[in-house]
Amino acid sequence: MVSRLRSSPFSDAVKDLKSTNITERTQNSLMWYKKYTSSKLAGINTFTDVKNTGEVLEINKLKLGSIYTFMYSPKHKDTLEYYDTTPLIIPFKDEGDSFYAFNLHYLPMTQRAMVLDALFKINTVQRGKTPELHAKYEVAMAMSKSALFKPCIKRYLKSHVKSKFLEFKPEHWELSIFLPIANFKKMTEARVHKFSMDSINKKKG
Repeated sequence: MVSRLRSSPFSDAVKDLKSTNITERTQNSLMWYKKYTSSKLAGINTFTDVKNTGEVLEINKLKLGSIYTFMYSPKHKDTLEYYDTTPLIIPFKDEGDSFYAFNLHYLPMTQRAMVLDALFKINTVQRGKTPELHAKYEVAMAMSKSALFKPCIKRYLKSHVKSKFLEFKPEHWELSIFLPIANFKKMTEARVHKFSMDSINKKKG
């Protein structure tokens, strides 16, 4: 028998949020999802777990302004100090053989929420019935001047992508940033977050 958690975990979360008096795409809803994910979606820990929910789209080509996860093997992984093999990204520039993106895994949960909240406020646009996080290159570069965004701007080579991209539906964007699916090599996630926060605080200072 398939459990309710595995049948529609992300949709269930959206339904549960809507049963509260919290408005979607606000700081309060982000914090609600943070608590919900840690308590009710603890079993979704890997790329495969996300894929097996059946609530993501498997695609070969990225579009700018959405949220994805995928499997990645860096070209220079032997010399990198640390890296994430299952990035959680918002892509903002396609360069043909590579692309630039915000990888939210490089930030602690609270800072991820702050980034998404900023993108919602500044860049969310409506095209027909499909919302986008309209992270154009020029806007992203301007935002990169903010200490908060600097640690999560990354470039990825398409030839080193090792899976299809899993695209989160817009109604699941807020929930997606709290899924514990990061897979850092050579360093613990906590240590990576410490380095990111040190960088953010140094730039602020």
